[in-house]
Amino acid sequence: MSDYAALAQRVVAGLPGIRGCLLLSRDGMVLGAHPEGDVERHLKSAWLRFAVLGEPERSAVEFPDQTWVFVRRGGYASFVVADVGIRPGVLLDLLDQVLMAGEV
Repeated sequence: MSDYAALAQRVVAGLPGIRGCLLLSRDGMVLGAHPEGDVERHLKSAWLRFAVLGEPERSAVEFPDQTWVFVRRGGYASFVVADVGIRPGVLLDLLDQVLMAGEV
């Protein structure tokens, strides 16, 4: 993957209701984010809270006001914060597709 921010932007553009996306290295370092700025800080805060839950490969956590989705594939991972009402399975599939495209 050469342009992590562009891949994160692709995820956000993939479905309405996605608040933001982080692209991560296998060890959890943020490689790219969309959107940047205040939203990115909120995403990083959510990511740090999610990261303490363990080492999932694919996971979704639903809250009353938002949904968090995480997918790890090879040496990369993606974390998304979305509005409620977007099905977590759809987000999991979208993240899988984007990470597969980034491996090429």
